[in-house]
Amino acid sequence: MSPAETIAAAVVERMGDPPAPGRLPRPQPTEGLTLVEVAYSTLNPVEIRLARGEMGGPPEVPYAPGVEGVGRVLEGPEAGAIARFECALPGHGKNGALAEVAAADPDSIAPLPAGADPVLPAGVGLVGVTADLALDAGSPIEGARVAVLGASGSVGKMAVQLARLRGAARIVAAARDRGQLE
Repeated sequence: MSPAETIAAAVVERMGDPPAPGRLPRPQPTEGLTLVEVAYSTLNPVEIRLARGEMGGPPEVPYAPGVEGVGRVLEGPEAGAIARFECALPGHGKNGALAEVAAADPDSIAPLPAGADPVLPAGVGLVGVTADLALDAGSPIEGARVAVLGASGSVGKMAVQLARLRGAARIVAAARDRGQLE
C-alpha cells in the first residue's frame, strides 16, 4: 500500500496493547459515513476496556480507537466546517478518530460556532454527556448540596465542574485518590 493510501494513526496492534503510532488504510468515501480530517480526539476509558477485550468481544486488530473528535469536514453539506463528530465503536471492523482522517456518522456532525475553541468539545464529549446525565437524574442543582462519588475519575471531575457551573451551593467530592481532589 502506498503512503498516499495510508494515514497516520494511533494503532492498537494486538488485543491488550495500548495504541502506538502507526499507519492504517485511508478511509474511503462510503454511503452513510462522512470523512473528517481530524484535528483533536480523545481516548475514553470505555475504549481502553474494548482494547483489552473486556467489552464488546475481542477487537479486530489493527485498528485506531477514538469514538469522538473535532476536525474539518471533507464532504457533504457541512464540507469545510470545523465540527465535533462521532465514529462507530472502533475495533469491530471500523477505525476511530485517533487518526488523520476518520469516517464519521453524518448525524453526529455538529459544526462549531465561528471562533469557538475546538479543543473543548473534543475533550468534553462522552465524559461530559455521562456526567450531565448523572446530574440530570437527581434533583435540580442550583442552590443545592451535591455529592459526587468517584470524583477523581474523568466523569467525576466533569460532574464536579458541571455542578459548580449550575450553581450548586456546596459540592462534596469523594474519591479513592485524595491527591486528585486538590
